[in-house]
Amino acid sequence: MLDETKHRLISTIYAATLSPQGFNELFVDLGGQLSRLVAEITGGNSVEKRLPHSSDPVFDQSVIADLAEHVRKAHAIQARIGHFDDGGQKTQFIVDCVPNPAIIFDQSERVVATNALAKAQGAPGASTLIGVIGSADELAKIRKAVAGLGKKNEFASVPLMNDPDRGLNSCALIKKIQHASRSDRRADLFLLTIAHFGFDERIRANFRTTYDLTDAEATVAVLLAGGCKPEDIARKRSVSLETVRTQIKSVKHKTNVRDLPHLVRLMCGYSAGILVPNLLAEPDQSALVSGLSASSAMFTLGDGRRLEYIVQGAPAGRPVLLLHNLPYGLVLPEAAIAEATRHGLKIIAPFRPGHGRSDPLPGVAREELLSQVARDLDELLARLAVPSVKLLGNIGGSSYAIRFASMFPHKVSEIVMVSRAPIWRAEWLAGLPPRQKLISMLLRYLPMMANVLVWAILSYVNRQDGGDFLRRSVEDSEADLRALDDPETLRLMVDGIRFGLTQGPEAFCRDWEAMEIDMTGEARALPHKMHIIQGAQDRITRPEFSTAFVEEVPGVTLETVEGAGNLLFYSHWRRVIDRL
Repeated sequence: MLDETKHRLISTIYAATLSPQGFNELFVDLGGQLSRLVAEITGGNSVEKRLPHSSDPVFDQSVIADLAEHVRKAHAIQARIGHFDDGGQKTQFIVDCVPNPAIIFDQSERVVATNALAKAQGAPGASTLIGVIGSADELAKIRKAVAGLGKKNEFASVPLMNDPDRGLNSCALIKKIQHASRSDRRADLFLLTIAHFGFDERIRANFRTTYDLTDAEATVAVLLAGGCKPEDIARKRSVSLETVRTQIKSVKHKTNVRDLPHLVRLMCGYSAGILVPNLLAEPDQSALVSGLSASSAMFTLGDGRRLEYIVQGAPAGRPVLLLHNLPYGLVLPEAAIAEATRHGLKIIAPFRPGHGRSDPLPGVAREELLSQVARDLDELLARLAVPSVKLLGNIGGSSYAIRFASMFPHKVSEIVMVSRAPIWRAEWLAGLPPRQKLISMLLRYLPMMANVLVWAILSYVNRQDGGDFLRRSVEDSEADLRALDDPETLRLMVDGIRFGLTQGPEAFCRDWEAMEIDMTGEARALPHKMHIIQGAQDRITRPEFSTAFVEEVPGVTLETVEGAGNLLFYSHWRRVIDRL
């Protein structure tokens, strides 16, 4: 019987690679088969009672290992197919997100996608890499860099010829963006972007003003970014080495970087960021905010990662830090943005690592992920000169709100959580709606399969009907089905899935795992006021979850909204704005 159940599950795993055909039936089949498999492995109905983890001794690890091998093969198939309509759409979408001149080329050096900046600066009709680069010497360097890309070297950097007329140094940054099967390297794709690093007086003045540096500190920072050692700087400026070291220490403090390499990366990123707008016809905005009175921006963190964030409401208003759900829930409806503006609220909504265009954090465990996100948020607020904020945690974002408040309590005035407080009990899993329960079970028993399933979701949303997927996900909730009848809500959520998970399912799965961390102990230690706005008809993160949090954490207030479900953030946004 076990073998039969296992083989059926294997067949369903491969069926997931063919999404969207039979997508809704896939969910039903996969959920039932996984429940039966777990019950048979553990010798009973423990999937509904004790809910063991795959690491428990009762599990037959050989079964899990066998399934994992098939999951790896299925995921390789998905990587080849992609979750956009076709390869051309996917590659163009990626290259258009890059804020510098960029192309994507394949293993045979054929250019498969080019963004507007690259077309404006180079040969717009170039079909091969040599046509874009132009120099045989530089092409040879790029080929050598591409050959060295692998697990240890995710990126390669190739210096290009200087542009003395503009006082710029250029560098080609290369990354492999599609990993094909080992047997067919022709499918490998490479992203190449050109970064211009220039430090003319205009950029020096901007950098000095942004970080409130003295003339001497700005000069030292520019010299460091240009490759000078502190000893060289002391000689050039005819000052003591101790003076230079003091100035470096002051620059590090004002720019909030940890060491010299981080300072150099900040300078180079700042230089590239200042130059790029001059090359673009329009500001680089996320498609997620298209048509709304909201804007998006990119920020380079101290460790070199990029963080994308969205700003809504009054530009000089009281700051609110919005921590999104999985993966939607950053952008409010237009009427809510207008109301926030009238109330003098500035809502800052950053994408977490791996969401949107924010760079991922591979290999980081869920506890450390919570902490690293908190450090990223602190760095962003420092860059925006925001001393303290109200925290708004939307469903999955509530876990990150509690961790940020725990690590940086003096930067938080109040915590508001929408539709969920970060509490979890193992017995709640059995009562979740079928689709949410399935993802949780996969992450417990066969995490790689969760990636396959979420990839299938992305394919379905991108190729077929995102509205149908969302309605099926909340089909047990009349309140949420009513919320999805609003075209704007439906569009914001579908776009949130499309643009939030552009980089794939990994960030979604890790966020979901983080939601199963019980943070009541951490919350009890916080001095802040905490308030929960909960839909009375929420069938996913049910009202009793929030009630349990209130019982565990003294002083927390709970506001129950009649007629609201899990999508309260959209359907009853006025209650959220009024509370803020």
